[in-house]
Amino acid sequence: MLNLTTAVLAVISLVVAAVVTWAALASSSPERDALRTLSHNEAVLANEIRAVNSAIDRVNATRSEGIAYAQQFEGPLVGATQATDEVARAAAENARVDFAAALEAMVVPAGIEPPAATAVDEESLASIGSAIDAIAVHSGEVEALSESVADLEAEIAAHRRTFATAMATFAATLPRSAEVIANENPNALDDFREVVIATADAVAASGLRTPESAGTLTAYAAAVEALRDDQARAERAIAEQRAREEEERRRQVTEGESGGTTDPTAPTDPTSPTDPTTPTDPTDPAQPTDPLLPQPPDPGAGGG
Repeated sequence: MLNLTTAVLAVISLVVAAVVTWAALASSSPERDALRTLSHNEAVLANEIRAVNSAIDRVNATRSEGIAYAQQFEGPLVGATQATDEVARAAAENARVDFAAALEAMVVPAGIEPPAATAVDEESLASIGSAIDAIAVHSGEVEALSESVADLEAEIAAHRRTFATAMATFAATLPRSAEVIANENPNALDDFREVVIATADAVAASGLRTPESAGTLTAYAAAVEALRDDQARAERAIAEQRAREEEERRRQVTEGESGGTTDPTAPTDPTSPTDPTTPTDPTDPAQPTDPLLPQPPDPGAGGG
């Protein structure tokens, strides 16, 4: 009985295997194989299109961010004209203008849509082959577009490096400029000089590598302006003090000339006469006195 069961199961297995083999052979016709190739190529093309569209979006975002980066420094660089090394500042400004112009002139291609599905006669090998060829053409176009987008990404990166290098070079000059400016304003309060030095160090540390770092340059320029304003205030105070001292000196001289307190600092003129007291007319002992002369006789006094 057991042998009979085993034999039956063996026969059934053979029948199932034959059916599976027949089905596989039936499904491996040239048309079926071509349809599987078409389906695979369509999926690959869809992935390629998604990848190139993502790259285009990335280029657009990088380009926009770079333009904003350059524009963000336009005002701060102009504002730092009288507070920095002019050669380094001018080089940074030229690099900024060139960077913005290059990005604005750049033409970024538009994204692409997947090709519309074409009607295919699944029983026609020629029809399926034509659809496969069309997919291959689209795939080649997408590949060429992908390469051009990659070139744009590399171009943007190169322009950005040039700009960033110029900005970092300029930023590195600020601590020295701040030191010179602090020494040029010795009468201002120390707090103002300390802020100038601190903000210059902040600019150098940032390297002006991001749009946000433009704020450090603006803060530095404002600190320099405040320092110079306080120097001007101090100079006015010094001038006013000297004017008051001069006025007081003149007042003392005037009072001395009018009989008041003589200004001890006023020089005397050695050629001017002094005011002597009224002299008495003394007798000069060396001057001889006139002797008494005899008087002639009176003629009327004779014998008379």
